[in-house]
Amino acid sequence: MQRRNIALAGAALIVLLAVGGIVYATNRDTTTPHFWAKAKATPASVACLAANSKLNVPKNVRSDIEMRALGYLADVPAGTNVDVRIATYSQNTVTGSDHYPARYGTYNFAMTKESDGWHFTDFKHCY
Repeated sequence: MQRRNIALAGAALIVLLAVGGIVYATNRDTTTPHFWAKAKATPASVACLAANSKLNVPKNVRSDIEMRALGYLADVPAGTNVDVRIATYSQNTVTGSDHYPARYGTYNFAMTKESDGWHFTDFKHCY
C-alpha cells in the first residue's frame, strides 16, 4: 500500500512538472533581451531612422516606448546615454532608432502594442 502511494505521488509530481514546463514554454516572454555584442556583429545594411519632430506621442506613451527600447540590449551598462529617436507612431505600432555611444552601435527598431505592452518585432543594426 505504501509503495503504491509513493508511486502515485511520484507520477503526480512528474505530471505536474511536465504541465508546468508546457505552461511556461507557451507563456514565456518572447521579447527576451538580446546582447549588444551579437547585435553589433550583424552587418549594418539599412540607414538609421531619423526622429520625426512632428509626431504627437503622449508623454507617458513616449516614456514606455523609450524604456522598452533602452532595455532591449540587456548587457549595455546602466547609465549609458542612449538617444531614442521615434520615426513613426500610431497607437499600435512604433518605429525608430536607438543611438548608443559608438562602442555599442546604432539600431533601428519596430514595436507593436499588445495587451501587456510594447513588444519588438524588429531590431537591426543600422548606419
